[in-house]
Amino acid sequence: MQKKIKILIYCRIGEQLSRNLLDYLVDQLKVSVIQNHMDIIGVIKKISTEKWLNSFEMRRLIISLVKKEITVIFVNYSSRISMFPATYDEFEMYCHVHDVLVSLFMI
Repeated sequence: MQKKIKILIYCRIGEQLSRNLLDYLVDQLKVSVIQNHMDIIGVIKKISTEKWLNSFEMRRLIISLVKKEITVIFVNYSSRISMFPATYDEFEMYCHVHDVLVSLFMI
């Protein structure tokens, strides 16, 4: 039996950038997922200077990891999770523990 791939798209831009850019990035990630015949179960769009993993959206994402609601997180760049490499590495290890793949998609 093949495991169903459940994708969550996480897209964030800095506060100084345009909302149109955020929408464009999300659309590009969606196109890539759809072209590969995978299911999108959620999209998190965010405008902020994310540094840590304690925002509402990140807590929601982590809860989804624990509940096994997602199998892959699609992100346009690793610094979109956190601007600090050590924090991103911690997040990636947490995903690995819960059998969730973090897939980076550069546009």
